[in-house]
Amino acid sequence: MTTDIRKKLLDIKIKNKQNAKRIVRDKTLSINEFIDKTASKLSNGVDILVLCGDNMTDNEFLDSAKKLKQLCYMFGTTFIVESRADIAFLSGADCVNLKQEDIDIQSAKKVFGEEIFIGISLNTLSDELYLVKDGADYISVNQIPSTPTEPVIKTGLEYAKWVSENTLLPVLFVENDTIK
Repeated sequence: MTTDIRKKLLDIKIKNKQNAKRIVRDKTLSINEFIDKTASKLSNGVDILVLCGDNMTDNEFLDSAKKLKQLCYMFGTTFIVESRADIAFLSGADCVNLKQEDIDIQSAKKVFGEEIFIGISLNTLSDELYLVKDGADYISVNQIPSTPTEPVIKTGLEYAKWVSENTLLPVLFVENDTIK
């Protein structure tokens, strides 16, 4: 499938899916409890699930990713792994969402070829669109927290709208959710 067709399909997929959650495991939960609670969230209509590996070992992250990929398939949910191209590849994720400090997109494409979509996160108002590396299939915008040096001028959704108006790439707004 050509890159232009892939990007158009991704754009349609993102625009038609409004409920995107980035999940992090609370340290007090076992991996099985984390998977069970995430399954409950999926049954309540999550369209896109982004798995963050914080609070997990590499083995736990991979195990969770494999299990969540199966659950997402059952619920018709798009499954994205955050930051770890290797975990995304081994789990069969639909996408890998890279941060600017992660492996670059061109290197990730060497791992995947055209097999999965690769996105890049913009997490703060100070991030500039020119930092989006060549070859990204989409841009992910997370909730933007206020800090003393960087007050939130726009909400996450307003920022996502601004980003989408200033790029040709599809833009995905992702809400953060710690699974407790």
